[in-house]
Amino acid sequence: MKCRQRRRIKPLDILLAAICAVSLTAAALIGWTIFHQDAVYRELSIDAEADAGDGIDWDGLRARNPDIAAWVSVEGTPVDFPVVSPREGDPKGSI
Repeated sequence: MKCRQRRRIKPLDILLAAICAVSLTAAALIGWTIFHQDAVYRELSIDAEADAGDGIDWDGLRARNPDIAAWVSVEGTPVDFPVVSPREGDPKGSI
């Protein structure tokens, strides 16, 4: 009977395994971030509507984030988000 030789692990195999591991980790992190942001916006939307009755509770929203300038909501779509204004002097800021 012949003994099968064990295949040696090559550096390319290790590199491919590392790339797969990093890719899976990045995909999981992106998925978690999207899920978390959706939950935060949903909670903020519920809080804004619950406190105001027939409008938006601007004082409550600005207490949570003073940069909130407007609210965008489109009936029949999942669009229901706050709009923030940039801080004075913020080079990345735009509405």
